[in-house]
Amino acid sequence: MNTFKTELFDVSFDEPTGQDRPSVTITHRKTEDYLEFFSLASVCIDVEDLLEWGKLDEQEAIKVIRKSASFFILNGD
Repeated sequence: MNTFKTELFDVSFDEPTGQDRPSVTITHRKTEDYLEFFSLASVCIDVEDLLEWGKLDEQEAIKVIRKSASFFILNGD
């Protein structure tokens, strides 16, 4: 599992094992609420929402989407 942190969130990338699918998990560091995604499209939609709500800044949103795109492409999304 590969992880990086933004100001409010931990973003982790879980490679598939066996029948599992690759996934990206975004966890709020204070509340520990999390969202788990199995496609790049769903990551983009929710990151856009976080951006609109002011929970991610533009540079963090770009970083999450860029790293998620690379992860899903390399792991067969």
